[in-house]
Amino acid sequence: NAEQVETNRNSTEYSLFEPMSPEFRGVVTESIENTYQTFLKRVAEGRNISLQRADSLAQGRVWSGTEALQLGLVDQLGGLDDAIAEAAALADISSFSVRRYPRYKSNFEMLMEDLSGASEKARENLLKSELGEEGYLLYREVRNAVRQKGVQARLPFSLTIR
Repeated sequence: NAEQVETNRNSTEYSLFEPMSPEFRGVVTESIENTYQTFLKRVAEGRNISLQRADSLAQGRVWSGTEALQLGLVDQLGGLDDAIAEAAALADISSFSVRRYPRYKSNFEMLMEDLSGASEKARENLLKSELGEEGYLLYREVRNAVRQKGVQARLPFSLTIR
């Protein structure tokens, strides 16, 4: 079952549960056309070709690097490192560094993390066996309260939902 709430007359236009209105379809089509025209202008200016030539090359197609080179849509082929080096050269920057995100952990880092996680789990199991399930939950609550910094507002009871 699905319900939707409208806060204005256009708030459900992107709804998956209602067909698109003709008015909204017109707005979306106009937006797509404006974006496409902006794209064509930038390609034409950037590659020093006519708007008609840019349009004949575009038409929603994706060219391979080799094809793009043959069509004059790129200056040369290369990877990300080549593009970064070229950007630095164009900006007249000789000293720069690159940070890659997300940073992937090495196999050694993952192994150490797994081992520390295993020891944490063993410590947790030991505390549970010594304190019992209820005692362990109380211990965790006190530990978390002590670790928190700043002003705290707490209820005089704990709510556990299972």
